[in-house]
Amino acid sequence: MPEQTSLARLLSSAVHDLRNVLAVVRESSGLTGDLVLIQENIAKRDRMLGAVEEIQSQVVKGALLADAMDLLAQAGTECDKGSCDANHVCNLFCCMAQRMARASRIRLEHAQNQDLEVPLPPQRVLDLLVQVMDICSKAGGNVDLKLGADYRQNSVGILVEVVAGDNMQAVALALSQSPLLNEATRGIKNLLTPWRKAQRLYFLPLQGSGQA
Repeated sequence: MPEQTSLARLLSSAVHDLRNVLAVVRESSGLTGDLVLIQENIAKRDRMLGAVEEIQSQVVKGALLADAMDLLAQAGTECDKGSCDANHVCNLFCCMAQRMARASRIRLEHAQNQDLEVPLPPQRVLDLLVQVMDICSKAGGNVDLKLGADYRQNSVGILVEVVAGDNMQAVALALSQSPLLNEATRGIKNLLTPWRKAQRLYFLPLQGSGQA
């Protein structure tokens, strides 16, 4: 769609400027921190250093959000084609979906792993992850979820672990019984299934057996 492509181009342009802003903030906060460090007698020195560290940590989060926005911009110009690094997309999802997760008292954590390429466009992987979180939300939320790309039985996919929470049992049951992800995409059946640890760990294959 021409409108979607135009919006994607605008978003990509805004992301470029956002990264420039973050770069200035990062450099300025780093310089401020260095100046505070060499001034041992400055009033409230520790508090100022703590504030600088918080600014720098927020810049890191901002940079990750910029990456996520850039990914969405690319998705707007590429209609359901291409491949992606499932681990990177999973990390971006955990960053983008924080507000959605908080609304259902869900805490998202990314399980860092090696780069794992899958034959699906990033927007498709993001859509599947949103569906997973929707299942958890409709079951009542109030759980901690850990998401990460992994390799199981000749297939690359997403591991969904229900780590903790007062509503673990209901969420685990919903994940086990939900038919929402049982569909075919490019010959790959995206079926969320329990994996070993009963009612805690689930695997969502994104690459069929034997596929490169």
